[in-house]
Amino acid sequence: PLASSEPDKKDFAFDLIPSYLVENTIVEKSYSADNPGDFAGGVVKINTIDFPSNTLFRFSYGTSFIPGSTTKSFSGYEGGNSDYLGIDDGTRELPENFPQSMQGLTSSEDSTYNLAKLFTNKWKTIDSKAPLNQAFALAYGDNFSLFNQSFGLIFSANYKTEQASADIESNQPVDGTDYLYEYSGKNFNRNVNWGLLFNLSYKISDLHKIGFKNTYTVNSDDEVIQLFGNQYDRNNYQQSTALRFVSRELYSGQFAGQSFFPSLLNLKADYSLFYSESLRDEPDYRRYSYGRDLQDTEEPLRILLSLLPNLREGGRYYSDLSEVSRGTKIDLNWDFELVKFKFGCLYEKRSISFI
Repeated sequence: PLASSEPDKKDFAFDLIPSYLVENTIVEKSYSADNPGDFAGGVVKINTIDFPSNTLFRFSYGTSFIPGSTTKSFSGYEGGNSDYLGIDDGTRELPENFPQSMQGLTSSEDSTYNLAKLFTNKWKTIDSKAPLNQAFALAYGDNFSLFNQSFGLIFSANYKTEQASADIESNQPVDGTDYLYEYSGKNFNRNVNWGLLFNLSYKISDLHKIGFKNTYTVNSDDEVIQLFGNQYDRNNYQQSTALRFVSRELYSGQFAGQSFFPSLLNLKADYSLFYSESLRDEPDYRRYSYGRDLQDTEEPLRILLSLLPNLREGGRYYSDLSEVSRGTKIDLNWDFELVKFKFGCLYEKRSISFI
């Protein structure tokens, strides 16, 4: 079982595992004793090659073109030095001296005005041309002899980056004819997706083998969202801009083994210790809006601010989600000619923190 980097769904980037390193993929849509107790809908099991038959080394590079996005105008903003890795380097983090809670602050000391001056003042968008999308992949696998038994090693690294833009239309009808608001604009998104896979396997004998398997993935979205339109309930014309960066990291590691006991009615035992950790970091989601009277087209635009936090006007938002999953499992299988028996036990402990 894996931890998830999304608060309301399970997610994993399956395309980060090269197809030539996959031994088989099993999709199970009916429950059995060797599946987790929270099984629902289906389980996907990807088994990588443990012992490559030959030395494997592959490197690939690819590029792609998105009509309407690539080589066209693309809006971004000044970020951090490690954005190309999909990880914020601290540029967007809360100021060092910022309090953990805003409650109890007085107007004379640590006022919201003084706290606001601690933040970086970077709101400007930067226009450039969207380059071609890039993709790199490297894989290595080999089979060695250790104490006259097979010792397998597999390593894989993948990196992809994509810049795309999309048109946005947002409106809310009222009574089927009128609208509460009508907006149109663009979404500019730079996606970075990379991962590492490192597996070690050792065949103790023809009946027993063990392995240590690891995966680490990073998936980030760096967005600029620009909307222009009418807010009829306020009798305003508004221009809104949002600068948003979301980084997701997932590590999964397990020590697993498989044993076969012919003397125990051909018992096959699969056992493992596993650990996975996911992080979802959304630092400094910035929003700002300018508006004017809907009828007065000559009126200059003015900044729209609210005394209370909301998503319609200016503000900054920070969130951090982490989930840790760890445990152990054992599956026992007896395969007779006409009947199969399965027995499984799993212990898993999950801890989730959301700030």
